[in-house]
Amino acid sequence: MPSHLLLRRAQRAFAELRIRRQRSLATPLRCSPLSTLQLAAPENVVVPCRSNGAVTLSIYRSRDLTQPTPVLIYLPAGLALPGQSDDYEDASISALLDSSSSTVVRINYRLSERHQFPTPVHDVLTAYDWILHNLVKSSTTGPTNGRTASRLARLGVYGELVGGGLAAMLALTECKLGASRIGAAAINNPVVDWVFPDELAAIIKPEPRPGHDHQDESYEHNSLMDWWAQQEAEEEATPKSPKRVPKVAKSSWKDYAHNPALPTSALLQSREVFFKKKEDYFDRFASPICFFRSPKGELVYPEHEDILASSSPPTSDDDSPSLDPDLSFQEILSEADSHKPRPAPALPTLLRCRAYYRGFPPSHLDLDLPFMHITTGSESPLLDQASEYSGMVKRAVAHQFTSNRHTRDTRDSQEIDQLKAKAQEIADRKVSLKVQDGLGLLTGSSSSERWKNGVEEVGSWMKARIKA
Repeated sequence: MPSHLLLRRAQRAFAELRIRRQRSLATPLRCSPLSTLQLAAPENVVVPCRSNGAVTLSIYRSRDLTQPTPVLIYLPAGLALPGQSDDYEDASISALLDSSSSTVVRINYRLSERHQFPTPVHDVLTAYDWILHNLVKSSTTGPTNGRTASRLARLGVYGELVGGGLAAMLALTECKLGASRIGAAAINNPVVDWVFPDELAAIIKPEPRPGHDHQDESYEHNSLMDWWAQQEAEEEATPKSPKRVPKVAKSSWKDYAHNPALPTSALLQSREVFFKKKEDYFDRFASPICFFRSPKGELVYPEHEDILASSSPPTSDDDSPSLDPDLSFQEILSEADSHKPRPAPALPTLLRCRAYYRGFPPSHLDLDLPFMHITTGSESPLLDQASEYSGMVKRAVAHQFTSNRHTRDTRDSQEIDQLKAKAQEIADRKVSLKVQDGLGLLTGSSSSERWKNGVEEVGSWMKARIKA
């Protein structure tokens, strides 16, 4: 047979073999429509949390085993949403593995009615310490110019919803200079403020009492000249025009409260399950936006509880209740049963209040705020939270830059303006906010291509900012 016919037959045979292999592999893999490759089974590690049980880590090794890979921490959303596929987390991790070229570690933090806050915070911090000691290898190179140089790793963290709030907490607290630390954080629709101030009524301060008594008193005690000057000032004063009714500020929490995929009622019900006490809403590790400002809510206790708390204990035996010494034991029991039970104490009311800025990070902690990529949706009830949080982080980055370089004695006003402009430029480069159309959740519940593109964008952003 001619040689060219043998070559064609061999090519045809290899082509048929390739088709048969593809057909045989297509059925058992059963890949998710959102992933291009099957996600390999993870390595599960159980890390004890001292006396509070244990947390499980799922380690997905990078497909590139030729060189050390950086570590990307994945924090689950923590909320079950309608229309959410069962395997969306596997598809998300698969897309992150391909786009970031990193080892993805999912921290399966505990969060339920049994494991309330601060358990998820403790789980994440405990797991992070384990990752630093077991997956991150901080090597030391040889002496350079008489000094020993250390190779420090930059880790990444990604989270959404509750996981986004925990990722923000981890990024703000684990970024100490001179050590392996969080170098980049990507958070989507994060819950960074469990107070939800737009849900609260404002604290109404009592109106001042009528001033006629005050005027009489001032006339009696002040001099005549003071009283006369006051009368002339009151006569010359023109009546003030009525104040214009302020416009009601737009609120994403109220405008999109009934979003079917993420209603505010679901967030409020989850808060009742996740927290044991209302005071825990204010914790900075649970609501990381409180690192930068005070809470916009305040617990107001019933008035009778304040009176009881401020009252003094009885000073004599006459003031304290006593029993007749001649009564028998049975008579004492019957008398105790005859008393009406005390009503249950009234719960404190959570009301809205003004907030003030907090300086973060403190200079003595040597923290370097990481790169942050914050995403949300234009129709998300958490849009305002994400916008406020990104502004707070930018403000902190700019303040940290100017405080490290600003010397009032050696710079004139023009140099200070240039320094502020440079600080704003660095803050804009380090912290980004992207508002997507719709709800903006990366759950794969709407369009698979759109979902996958969003996750791959996060992975590509991480790849440029984290290192092993």
